[in-house]
Amino acid sequence: MSEHNLRNKVAIVTGASKGLGKAIAIALGSAGASIALVSRDSERLKSVMEELNNAGGNARVFVADVSGEKQVRQLERDVLAAFHAVHILVNNAGMNLRKDLVDFTLEEWRTVLDTNLTSVFLMCRSIVPHIKGRGYGRIINLCSIMGHVSIAGRSAYSASKSALLGLTRALALELAAKSITMNSISPGPFATEMNTSLGFLVRAKRPSSIRPGRNRNV
Repeated sequence: MSEHNLRNKVAIVTGASKGLGKAIAIALGSAGASIALVSRDSERLKSVMEELNNAGGNARVFVADVSGEKQVRQLERDVLAAFHAVHILVNNAGMNLRKDLVDFTLEEWRTVLDTNLTSVFLMCRSIVPHIKGRGYGRIINLCSIMGHVSIAGRSAYSASKSALLGLTRALALELAAKSITMNSISPGPFATEMNTSLGFLVRAKRPSSIRPGRNRNV
């Protein structure tokens, strides 16, 4: 990403306190965008904000659970009050529970789907109206290779990510005529906090030992 090609753009990144969300926020900030950092973890968000701002960026912290309707509406108001515009939305917030389907409680199942799927619906419903009419808009949904293939013990996660691919395809068509491009990215396994419990990632010493992810554009 070339330096400063996103100057005067405002980006919202959910799940920005760690892992891929943090990396995406730093990359967008290094390209000149102002960043609304969103997560439930205020202390980690503050650390990411300091890293960005110390490098000359413009980032602010917004603590919110994006699976909750009222919190997303408040986030919408707070971000607009702080930045007065939004051009880019990265829906990265997500979670995974690894267990057999018969061992899931209904609450656990709903928590995974609400975090990975419903949060994207809520964020897009709130933020898309503020991106429209600017002649430029980008929405990126972090899906997963598990939305295309799966393994045992990933029923809720795979279901949520497969549904997110469908949501991305449909909304991309809705927004194309409004100068808003919507894409999904389907990474493979990265050694992030979500995945460090997986033995092969913990043992991996070289980047080449982790298979690269696959992108899916719509």
